[in-house]
Amino acid sequence: MIKSIDTRLAHLSENQIKEIISKYLNKEYKLSDIISEYKIDIAPKGLYNILPSITLDMVCEHCGNHLLQKVKKRTQYSDKEDIYCANCGHIMKSSKWSFEYCKCIGCNTKRRKVEENKKEIISKYYVNKNNNVEFKELTLKEQLLLFFLIKKNVANSFTVLLPFYDEDYGRFSGTADETIENYNILLEKNIISVSPRTKISAFDVEEFPKKVDLCRATFDININFTDEIIKALDDNTYFKIRNYSDEDLLELWKEYIYKDAIDKFEKLLEERGLRLYKTEEADENFKKLIDKISYVQLTYLCYKVTKNLSDDIASHKKKRQYVIDTAYESVSRYYENAIRLDWDVFESNYKFAGDNLKYFIHYVLGKDLSILKEIPAISILENYEAFVDKGDNRKNRYKRFF
Repeated sequence: MIKSIDTRLAHLSENQIKEIISKYLNKEYKLSDIISEYKIDIAPKGLYNILPSITLDMVCEHCGNHLLQKVKKRTQYSDKEDIYCANCGHIMKSSKWSFEYCKCIGCNTKRRKVEENKKEIISKYYVNKNNNVEFKELTLKEQLLLFFLIKKNVANSFTVLLPFYDEDYGRFSGTADETIENYNILLEKNIISVSPRTKISAFDVEEFPKKVDLCRATFDININFTDEIIKALDDNTYFKIRNYSDEDLLELWKEYIYKDAIDKFEKLLEERGLRLYKTEEADENFKKLIDKISYVQLTYLCYKVTKNLSDDIASHKKKRQYVIDTAYESVSRYYENAIRLDWDVFESNYKFAGDNLKYFIHYVLGKDLSILKEIPAISILENYEAFVDKGDNRKNRYKRFF
């Protein structure tokens, strides 16, 4: 059935209009010939605009009126035009290229009910945990992980961590891999938990509500902070007045250097289309370098190795897979060659150290970042004074690479 006939088609019968539609869809017929045959007062390019919608046997799910469907354009790649309801404005998307939601009142109401149901499921699946554990009862590593996340989070709160990824502005507030790794550690220990207030869009559609995108999730902090501890953390005095042994601080310092250097090495390789392949032996040799050279020298070695290996691939001296397999061990090997051949080991810029390493040095060690020019040692922790860079008067020349 055809309704709402344009006045320029009023002189035609319903069967003739159906013939016009059939011929329009058949590209063997020229539009000018169709117009001439049926004596339609319109230019060829305007014929589509006056073709009526066809009334279907289907009825609207919201108001019960019969649905309509426009004729498919000759230039359109989809199989069908959208089906719609002239009464309530409901649209059934027929094209695979159509991504927009129908915005009729019925669909909006239906979506709200679905969202409310999902929110209820989320609130039951992710129940707020009680803050029974005191912050001071956590290990130093746990305290630092949580504190660093709080410091980097836009909420600046001791009760909640807002999503790491800003959906409105489409950006990350920090390093994604490092933050997700820290989330997983704290989630496993139940120090933080996915909040029932997390947006529905953060959850996987197929595995709802079990699987959630950690970058888009909101987290509740399940730790109790006294007013005294909050003040000490805000004043940057909490970690400085703790009775941590120099040995523990030294081990943590080395651990943060290791994680930061590895992160930078991985990124340098990724920028050149490579990846880091770890072996146990290469990993041990890499860690040993932390006792032999400073952080800025270690990250310079990572840069130098990446550049050399990338150049070797470009000049066809080495195959890509061989470079991937040997890149990690090449760092310690480069250092050994530098010692044997008396090469200068330059320094990268310590100002580009990762946030966690910076926070550790500032909030825990209470030192200036220039301490990263030193080889980690207890004597350095006890006696270090910030070095003022005066050019090439140090043992190893200083040069910026990052």
